[in-house]
This record gives sequence, C-alpha cells and structure tokens, in this order.
Amino acid sequence: MEKRQNPKRNLEKSCCIYLTGEGIGNHPDLSGRIDAFYDFLHGERNAYDDSGHGTHVAGCIGGSGKASGGMYKGICPWCRLIVGKVLDRNGDGILQYVMLEGEQGHQDALMRTEYSVRTLVSAGVPVEKLANNNADWQRGQAKMRMQQWLDQLEKPIEVIFANNDDMALGAIDALVEEGIPPEEMPFIVGVDATPPALAAMAEGSLKGTVQNDAKGQAERMLELCCKLAFGEELPPEKITDGHYVWLWYTAVTKENLTALLGELS
Repeated sequence: MEKRQNPKRNLEKSCCIYLTGEGIGNHPDLSGRIDAFYDFLHGERNAYDDSGHGTHVAGCIGGSGKASGGMYKGICPWCRLIVGKVLDRNGDGILQYVMLEGEQGHQDALMRTEYSVRTLVSAGVPVEKLANNNADWQRGQAKMRMQQWLDQLEKPIEVIFANNDDMALGAIDALVEEGIPPEEMPFIVGVDATPPALAAMAEGSLKGTVQNDAKGQAERMLELCCKLAFGEELPPEKITDGHYVWLWYTAVTKENLTALLGELS
C-alpha cells in the first residue's frame, strides 16, 4: 500500500507568508517563525511594531494559539513569516515630525533644519511638519518646547528632529516625565554625538546622531594656519570656492554605536 504524506507536514515546510504593513512585535503566538524583517522607513532589521496593528494581523493569519492555550489560532498557525514595515506609527503613510531648532538665524541651525527634511523628501518620503521652534541649543528650553507640543498637538509625533544632541535630550526628558517608555517614544535624532547622547542611544531613547569631526576641524585649521604663515598653498581639492574646507559628518546608529564608544573610551 502506498504511504500517504501528511498534507499539514508539507504545508509546514512550504507555507511562507509575506506581510507588509506596520511591522510585527514579539508575541508568543509568532515566536520562532519570523524568518525576515525589514523596516523600509527607518532601515531597521530587528522586528518591531509601533502601532500593534501589524502584530494583530499577523496573529489572525499565523498565530499558533500558544498564549491562549490553543484556544485562539490563526488561519495558518504553522506558517513562516517575512515582514516588511512600510507604514508609519499611525498608518497614514505620512511622516509627522517636529523640529527643535538652534539659535534663530544661525547658519548651522538653518542648514541642519533644511537638509534633515530635504533628505527625506528627496527619498520620496511624504512628510508633514506639525511644529517647529527655536530652543537655542539648550536642553532645558527643548524640554519646555516638547512639553508644550505634547499638550497642544492633536496628531501623534512620529519623528523629532533636533539641531543638536542637547535639544534631543531635552525632548526625551519631557517624554520621560510624561511616563512614555523608550520603546514608545517618537523616533528622535540629534547632532554632535556627545557622550550623554551616545548613552541615550545605548538605552534606546535616542535613535541616532551625527558625529561632528572636532579633531578633523582642528587639524585642518592648524594646517591652514601653517600654510598661510609660510606662504604655501593648500592643494586645490581641499578648498571649495577659494574659501571653504568641508569635512564629512559621520552618521551614528545602533550599528556603529559600539565601535564609536570603543574609540572614545
């Protein structure tokens, strides 16, 4: 007699479902069956769901029933899952942000404000500015601005841009006082890669910053002074428009945070 194969066993080996939406969270009904995850909005590879809806949909499709003792299962409780996060926190596909700016009229404040948003728009990300205000590079002022926005804004803030790390930390201070844990905070980024900011990144409240190359700036200034003092000229590739020497900033994310902390220790 021909031995018949168990159809469920075949499905367990072959059934893989690709989900796109708000993401997927760590839930016992889905444990061990998320084969891949990618966040197309922020580049994250560790699975998460900042709205809960993506995890709910995944459970309806592939929940194992473990959390309920087998009472509530999905349609295909043995399936494997590949998840792409393509929607933001409120599911409208538009990134709602606020901007904490430095001193009014300051060149760094103007450029950091402009290019942080321009980069997103150039990448095709729809954005909506909910609010912006100057906090003059100060942590305390930024905390006050953030408290005002939390009280006044009707739409949820998804991203907080800060022209420097101190203002980003001020925004975090306001969120902590509101009782919001790091995993539920908006996506917050700053500039400067200061030690307190790197510590906030390590704990998860700050998502990114940019290292301002102070050592490189000092070396270039000394080189310029020496060349001018001895009547020498710098190689033309180092000078822009006869006046400017540009140095690259370095983005700091969780992927290179450990290496940077090692360099600074």
